[in-house]
Amino acid sequence: MKPFIAEIPSIVREMIVIKIEDSELDGASFEYSIMNHEKKVCRKGHFTGSLVQLRVSHLKDGIYFFHLATSSREPSFQSFEKKSKQQDDIVEFDFSS
Repeated sequence: MKPFIAEIPSIVREMIVIKIEDSELDGASFEYSIMNHEKKVCRKGHFTGSLVQLRVSHLKDGIYFFHLATSSREPSFQSFEKKSKQQDDIVEFDFSS
């Protein structure tokens, strides 16, 4: 099986945006889990589609590991840092893609 590329940001505040960069996987079903530094699962679930937002505001600040799998490809493992939202944070949206 070949791997797939899931784009996630390295620093996350309130939401994590997952973008699947493989047109062959349009409409595929994905399973995910978010684990803390102790490898304890903090959140898990599934979704369909190439772009999804997950609320992570309930997570404590720290380093987390994101596991994403689909039946037709090798799983993807990535890490991200969760940081609390700051009062003066500016929210930016990129609609170019």
